[in-house]
Amino acid sequence: MRQTNNPFWSFSLETYAKPGVAEACLALQDKYGLDVNLLLFCCWAARNGRRLSQEDLERLDGLSSPWRRHVVLPLRELRRWLKTREVDEQVTRFRAAIKRQELEAERLQQDQLHAVLPLDVSVADCSWLTLAEANLRQYLEFSACPTVNLDPLLQSLG
Repeated sequence: MRQTNNPFWSFSLETYAKPGVAEACLALQDKYGLDVNLLLFCCWAARNGRRLSQEDLERLDGLSSPWRRHVVLPLRELRRWLKTREVDEQVTRFRAAIKRQELEAERLQQDQLHAVLPLDVSVADCSWLTLAEANLRQYLEFSACPTVNLDPLLQSLG
């Protein structure tokens, strides 16, 4: 995977490595079909003082949804399918290569998200965690999942 100057990617790697964050994000992804990159973008925007609007989320999702559907999800499905099979060493190496490609696809998606929505509009009149919760709730509403429990993710972020 090539190096990137994308501060959103750096934030995501750091945040995702925190105890409980990966598990909370993956639970939201697997149970509700939410996009982990958009969950992380909501948090990154908040960290930078940006409150996301429905229009922002429409723009972000409109850009990343086709990439997620046609590139990220097929790679993920293949990797998960291979994980359930009895495999030899060659298939194990192949699955690891698919996992690296999936991660690279997610990084490219994050590059697109970072490029499409500048964070030069700061409206932080509250803590970044409060703003993160507001952005995440906005994303849940946009995704027609307004009653999803965000506590595990929010507690892991704090």
